[in-house]
Amino acid sequence: DKETFESYAVAKDLIADRELFLKENGEYTVNLYEGDPISVSFPERLSVKVKSAPPGIKGQHDVTTFKEAILENGMKIDVPQFIETGDTIEVDTETGKYIDRVKT
Repeated sequence: DKETFESYAVAKDLIADRELFLKENGEYTVNLYEGDPISVSFPERLSVKVKSAPPGIKGQHDVTTFKEAILENGMKIDVPQFIETGDTIEVDTETGKYIDRVKT
């Protein structure tokens, strides 16, 4: 809680397969019932750094040809050929798919 700084233990099944989208100091909405967490809402998009990505195929700079990259949270995701190691990308937390490269 941002105002009281109270913290809540959340059961892993409330997070389901979105555990990789938990970031330190991230903001998440936790719905409570009688003081107990009953659901967790994640932001629609999350910015994540690319830990490693193979070189792109020469001449493939569009967004229709993909390659697999590994993100800083350990997640493997298909990204366009122009994405490089060290880039920050936005990922859809619902589908786990690439959305866009974050411009610096």
